[in-house]
Formats: sequence, C-alpha cells, structure tokens
Amino acid sequence: MRVFALYATWLFAWDDGTNPPIPANFEPFAHLIAVDFGDFDEGYQQRELLRIETSNSIRKSLLDEYTVEDPAHIAPNFALAQSFYMIGVQVRESTKLIVKLQNCFEKGVIFGIDEYMALRMDASAIYPTIALSLLSQDMDVPEWLLDHTLAKEMMRHINIMVSLDNDIVSARHEVELEPRLLKIGAEHDIIDKVHAFLRCCKNERIGLINWLYTIKRYFDFRPSNGNTHIEVTLGD
Repeated sequence: MRVFALYATWLFAWDDGTNPPIPANFEPFAHLIAVDFGDFDEGYQQRELLRIETSNSIRKSLLDEYTVEDPAHIAPNFALAQSFYMIGVQVRESTKLIVKLQNCFEKGVIFGIDEYMALRMDASAIYPTIALSLLSQDMDVPEWLLDHTLAKEMMRHINIMVSLDNDIVSARHEVELEPRLLKIGAEHDIIDKVHAFLRCCKNERIGLINWLYTIKRYFDFRPSNGNTHIEVTLGD
C-alpha cells in the first residue's frame, strides 16, 4: 500500500500536473512538474540527463541496502527524478520487512511486544493514505510539520484508532458466527465440543482485552482516576 501510494503520487505529479494551466494553489509543485516529455522534443542533452539521473536514483535506492541519501545529491537537476529514489527506498524497505517477517515465521521466532507494535504501525496504510489525502487537495504541506512531534503523535493515534475499529468490526463478525456454530454442533451431536471451542475463543478475546488494558495500547485505563469501565457497542 505504501509503495502504491508513492507511485500514485508520482503519477499525479507527472501526468495531471503537467496539463496546463497550473492552478494557482498548485504553484508550490511547479518545480516538480516542470518536466514533461513534450519539453524534450528538441533537447537531447536534457533528455539524456533526465534518463541518467532517473537510472541512478533507481539503482541507488534499490541496491544500497543500508543507506538513505539526499535524493538531491543523486538527481540535482530534476526534482521529478528524485521521486524515483524515494519510491525505490520504500520498495527496498518494504521488501526487507517482508523478508524479515518471513524468516522469523519460518524459524518460529516470536517478536517482543515493542518490536511487533513497531512493525504493525510502520506497515499500516494510514500514513500514505493521509499523504494522498493532502495531495488530492493540492496542498504543499511543509516537511517540518509532518516531522513535528505533535503531528507524528496525531498520526500514531489515528493509526491505533483504525486498528481498534478493525478489531471491533472483526469482533462483531465473530459474535454472529456463534449461533451458526451451535446449530452445526446440534446437527452432528457434538454440542458440548462446540461449546468448549467457543469458550476457548471467548477466553482468547478476554485475554487480549486484559492485555490491551495492561500495556495501554488503546486505552489509558486507570480506575484510580475515576475510570470505572469501557463500553463498546457492536452494532446498533
């Protein structure tokens, strides 16, 4: 999802952004969208320079496994070529993450809570979705704002809330399965075994809720401060 978001962002700048006239509120992106294939009809040297800088950006982003450079140093003449480097770094890091997870699964490695949560949050589609939402409004948001501690904290909490929403929707689906499983158990005369299975599922869910309260992942639940309970309604 992250790679797709960056790729879609690049296409937006390349295709839609190069259709004149440029809206007034899109002027901050003018340095990114000044390059259009039509501009190179009579400019072999410029065209060749763009090709070289784009190739260098792709090569360095994918093959330099542990380094992240300033894309302006790699493609100093074309900001649009720099975007290939940023996309490539995301492809590289996403691939490394997938390989790491696969190796851990195959070796039976269990992540610690902090490491798992970091992977869960970083792999979320929330961050690129926020970026695309801003881009769709033709807003040139300063990079320092997105790097600000408060902005990062806001996005982190949104990420957590979306995860919570996913859990709630999943729980509602699970609740609806119970009567259907009991019906199957009655039909096959294994109702006691189905009840035991459902108890295990519920205990797992209750254990997860207790764990969430303990580590304060979603709720800062403190009865000593007057918090008596948390209520979640599944459905109407």
